[in-house]
Amino acid sequence: MNFFDAADLTPTSSATLTRTVAAGEQVGLRPGRLVPTATGAVVKGKLELVKNLGKYALVHLITETGIEFIVKTDKPPQTPKGGTIGFGILPELPHYFDKQSGQRI
Repeated sequence: MNFFDAADLTPTSSATLTRTVAAGEQVGLRPGRLVPTATGAVVKGKLELVKNLGKYALVHLITETGIEFIVKTDKPPQTPKGGTIGFGILPELPHYFDKQSGQRI
């Protein structure tokens, strides 16, 4: 699970998530549920590493705020190392957590 604060997400992420991530909360996004998108990205990251495992690829990225995250894709991205990739998610798939206790909201 990738965990993000509101500052780690794109300014338009609340439109896709259907709610904002409040102070004291984090949103959890599973690596296999994020999908590359040119528009409507919830989170964007700079491509650091791609592990091509045959059946799928694990794509390692870093947000502008320095948060490392992983996305599981069917194919390695065509974006070169250092390039930025945006990812979307279906609105019913994010998980919300209290940042202090770690409990799901």
